Amino acid sequence: QFLLLWLFFCLILITGSLLLQRWFALAWQLHSENKLLISRLETLAHQDALTGAANRRVLEDYLALMVTQQKPLAAIMLDVDYFKRFNDHYGHQAGDDCLRQIANVLNFSVRTPEDLVARYGGEEFVLLLPAATIAQAIAVTQRIQVKLAAAAIPHAASEVSSFVTISMGVSISTGHTSAKALIAAADAALYRAKKAGRNGYSV
Repeated sequence: QFLLLWLFFCLILITGSLLLQRWFALAWQLHSENKLLISRLETLAHQDALTGAANRRVLEDYLALMVTQQKPLAAIMLDVDYFKRFNDHYGHQAGDDCLRQIANVLNFSVRTPEDLVARYGGEEFVLLLPAATIAQAIAVTQRIQVKLAAAAIPHAASEVSSFVTISMGVSISTGHTSAKALIAAADAALYRAKKAGRNGYSV
């Protein structure tokens, strides 16, 4: 009887241990899947779905943080030259591919991981460069032009080049400029660059 009771008790322990291990494995798998889902949702909430650049929300939050901390900041606003004509000539799928390539060029043209590349809307992007001087911001714009020229994206409908070009506006804050004023200044500089013939930048 003692042996039977001991065997029965061991059977219960082994069965319980196996069930507990199985439950723990399932719980851990569910936890891992939930973490992966949360990570994907966070990525979607912070990235532009088309280009993979930061989205408008992230741009505004980052800009507000820099302004609150009163840190020097450079902003570069850029626009693809004759992009509507590009879409009309090559189609919207080609237009989407073009924007993805431009976002890739921008990511490889910034200085540090702290520099933010964000899609502002349509064919417009904004770069935020913390603690950048005018010379450093201009160096980034020139690097963008060089890398974009190397990408050589055909644009038969452009009036300035047979390849895709961009116009850029640069504004600088010493840490005492509002977010709205900094973006407005970059936008005004971008407008001047377009009026000057496009495929260039204005500060």
